[in-house]
Amino acid sequence: MVISFRVLLTLLFLLCVLGFAASSGPLLKKLHVRAGCTSTLVDGNQLEHCHGGWWKPSPDLQPLGCADVGPALWSCPAGIKP
Repeated sequence: MVISFRVLLTLLFLLCVLGFAASSGPLLKKLHVRAGCTSTLVDGNQLEHCHGGWWKPSPDLQPLGCADVGPALWSCPAGIKP
């Protein structure tokens, strides 16, 4: 089976593009590959919605002075960056 040079170059290009897209931060965050939190300011209180990643559990924010207010939801003093 003979693969033309154009097809081989196209496949190589697509592989490189997919590799770059997979290594970029926003795509990994959207797919929840990495654990992380999203902040929202409500009535002077900072609410953190945290999720686990594929290989790491959801972060524990109690050492930072945050209170657990629900599943994956934390109430933190303003200005905390988990």
